[in-house]
Amino acid sequence: MNKYINRFKVLFVLWAILLGYCAFISTNVYFNAIAIFGGFCALILGFAYVEENMNEKEERFFNTIANHF
Repeated sequence: MNKYINRFKVLFVLWAILLGYCAFISTNVYFNAIAIFGGFCALILGFAYVEENMNEKEERFFNTIANHF
């Protein structure tokens, strides 16, 4: 299954969903702050995990992103 799904893109999509939820649906400022902080920590840990054991497709994507920044 890891051959077909780029896990970096999945992490980006999950992060975008969380930010969209906090921006447009949730009205509780304190919940939003905790959710964004927890989501950001999970995003960092997710990137570290995926970076540790990448497949070829993810490695190309990672190198492309690294070249842009």
